[in-house]
Amino acid sequence: MEILDNEIDIYQSPEEHEWKTFIGPNANYYIPIWHKFQKQDTKVHFHLPALFLNIHWIGYRKMYKYAISYLLFLQIVPLLIFFLIDTGGYLEVQFMLFFSYPFFGLFSNWLYYKHAQQIIATIKSTHSNEASRQKALQEAGQTNPASPFILFFLSIFLGVFVPLLLSFFK
Repeated sequence: MEILDNEIDIYQSPEEHEWKTFIGPNANYYIPIWHKFQKQDTKVHFHLPALFLNIHWIGYRKMYKYAISYLLFLQIVPLLIFFLIDTGGYLEVQFMLFFSYPFFGLFSNWLYYKHAQQIIATIKSTHSNEASRQKALQEAGQTNPASPFILFFLSIFLGVFVPLLLSFFK
């Protein structure tokens, strides 16, 4: 009896199936990385899109709490530095925060892994039916292509509005 390669069914654990449903089309990229996070005590794995698109990548992956938190962080920290230390300018302080971008490239996959684990655990505890669980995983996970554009315009608005507001106080 001959076994053909295309007839071999590769075993997929229930956890991997949940991950694949949550992640969507790029699951083949993320699942090996997430296995590495489980087997090794590491949180570092370089991710080029997150390095260059940081907040927009986070929004694209539907991690809205993290995206809004980081966006506010990028606005509040320069304000505090600007007013408390009285540096030369708001834009110079904003430029200093760009040094945090490499950390997104290094820790973004781990952040996405932890986010997915929390969402999957919540969905598993609230949905007893397998079909509703799969539907909820797809809706909570996967991607939102409009989110990066929304965050882009929001960051542009805040980037223009905050310095304009500061010009009235100085």
